[in-house]
Amino acid sequence: MDSDARDFSRALRAQMKFVSKGGTLTRASTMKQVAAPQGYAPPLPPPVPTPAAQISKKRLKEMFETYKDEITVFAVRKKGAATHYSLEECPFNEGAHRDQKSSHKTDIIIRPTGATFKCQSDDCADYNFGDFLDLMEERTGIRFDPEDDEELAERWGGVECVAE
Repeated sequence: MDSDARDFSRALRAQMKFVSKGGTLTRASTMKQVAAPQGYAPPLPPPVPTPAAQISKKRLKEMFETYKDEITVFAVRKKGAATHYSLEECPFNEGAHRDQKSSHKTDIIIRPTGATFKCQSDDCADYNFGDFLDLMEERTGIRFDPEDDEELAERWGGVECVAE
């Protein structure tokens, strides 16, 4: 065992003695105090941005109308600059998760940066808004484009220019 590993081991044992004698150390403070100074704690990974799709209020309303047989919004909540549309059931679970409604487990979230899909269940946590749209297309046969076609056409010089 090299000297760094011995020092690390001694420091951990000292921390364990402190806790066993009634001291209160959290795991995080232990890692900061023990591992980080010797360089054993890896740096935290950078936050992973969730893919967001730009969607207008008009297109959002059209999306909920298009998929009304597949999803039902039971609550709308504002949290800062974001609006959360809580779903009665998780579309990826094909039903409600435990405590679905009381904990607002599955949301479509509209932020200034765009729309995201968020499910707090471990089984569905990795799904994003694009995955949600793909699933809805698979179930209904209708592909929904979050971009507002008329709004895009206006930006590019009118409907005639886009159609050419």
